Amino acid sequence: MTGETVPAGDRRHRGPALYAVEIARSVVRDLHGQLIPEAVLAAFERLIDEDGPLARHPLSGLALTRSLAGKYRWKLGDQQSPWRVIYLVDEDQWAVQVLAIGHRSEIYRRHF
Repeated sequence: MTGETVPAGDRRHRGPALYAVEIARSVVRDLHGQLIPEAVLAAFERLIDEDGPLARHPLSGLALTRSLAGKYRWKLGDQQSPWRVIYLVDEDQWAVQVLAIGHRSEIYRRHF
């Protein structure tokens, strides 16, 4: 154990504290409505897994600025990938809410 405290009510603890990952309904619609490459969908599934990077280290994403201040961005796929996930982190509730998934050419203006 790494010495991290376990939030009250968290049901999954054998190791470090994990955040609960929630997916907005709009993301589910986007997943069905966009032509997203299979490799990107696989990367998204790994990202949102209950033991995945968002559950373990949500603050590792890039903190956004200006009108998107308070939100974070995560690249899906390799470093050159144009696919993004936008999300919020609630540190008090140990929760991450995924707000959008999309191509970088559209995601910022279409959703926010």
